[in-house]
Amino acid sequence: MKKTNMLVAIAAVVLVTGCDKASKLTCTNEQKFSTAELNTETVITFKGEYATKTKTTMSASFQNEESAKSFAEKYESSDEYTVKIDGTKVELVNEQTVSKDAKKNDDNKKSNVKEFLEGKGFTCK
Repeated sequence: MKKTNMLVAIAAVVLVTGCDKASKLTCTNEQKFSTAELNTETVITFKGEYATKTKTTMSASFQNEESAKSFAEKYESSDEYTVKIDGTKVELVNEQTVSKDAKKNDDNKKSNVKEFLEGKGFTCK
C-alpha cells in the first residue's frame, strides 16, 4: 500500500510540475589581440526549449597591469558584472535570469540561441 501511495504521489508531482528537464548549453570563444587575450564562456540553462538563466565569464590577460586596470574600470561601475583583477588578469562574470515575459520568446529557444552565438564566433556544445 505504501508503494502505491508513493507512486501516486510521484505521478501527481510529475503531472503538476511537468517533466521538462533542465539542460545546459556551453559556448566558448577565444580572441587574441596584439596586447591581450580574451576567453569567454557562456552557460545557458534551458527548461524545455527555452532559456531560463545565463552565466557569462570573460577572462582577459593583458601584457601589463595598466591595461588590465583600464579594461576592468569600464565594468567596475556596472551592476551587471562582478569584476576580479589579479595583476595582468581580469575576470568578469555576468549572471542573469531570463524574465518571465521573455522566457517563451522565440529568440530564447535553444536552437536560436545556439545559432546566434555560433554566428558570433562561439563554439557551442
